[in-house]
Amino acid sequence: NQIMILKMYAIKDELNGFTTPIPFPNDEIAKRYLLDQVKENPTIKNTPKDFSIWHVGEFDTELGRMLPDENKLVERAENYGE
Repeated sequence: NQIMILKMYAIKDELNGFTTPIPFPNDEIAKRYLLDQVKENPTIKNTPKDFSIWHVGEFDTELGRMLPDENKLVERAENYGE
């Protein structure tokens, strides 16, 4: 078995907290995902100041558990304004 550590990211809504974490290989891909959400999700598009994407930890595929980490801001949705 190949041990894999996946970086986990979540979008934070200032009014509602974090979404379920999603794995991405790096911060740049997570930023691209946020940009897509800004373009496609009306709530994020209309109130970008409320949304951001964060690196929230890592997932160990061998142990099947999250590895905690300090939450780190990756990008704010408002930085993708039109």
